[in-house]
Amino acid sequence: MKTNLKKLATDYADALTAAAKRTEGMPDEGTFNFDSTVLFGLRYTAKVAAILGPAAHSSTWYGKRVVMISPERGSQNVRSSAAQEMTKLFRERGYDATTYFQMD
Repeated sequence: MKTNLKKLATDYADALTAAAKRTEGMPDEGTFNFDSTVLFGLRYTAKVAAILGPAAHSSTWYGKRVVMISPERGSQNVRSSAAQEMTKLFRERGYDATTYFQMD
C-alpha cells in the first residue's frame, strides 16, 4: 500500500490538535503508561519518519509490522486520553488503527 504523505502529515497534525483539545486542563493522574496509537498497513520509511518525528517508531504486532505513535502528551491519564483521541481521528480518516495500552 502506497502512503499518501501529504494526507498523513495533515492527519497527524490534526490528530495532535484533537489530542491537545481533549486533554486541555485534564489532571495527569493515574498509572504511568506507554499508551500509543498503532497504525497497521503503513510502511515506516524515512519519509514517514520525517513526518511523524521522534514520537513514532516501527514495531511488530503479532507478527505484523506497524507504526506506533506516542501522543507526546502527559504520562498518565492525559497520555491515555490523547492516544485514544488520536486513534479515533485516524480511524475516522480511514486508517486501520488501534490504541496500545501498557502500564509502567
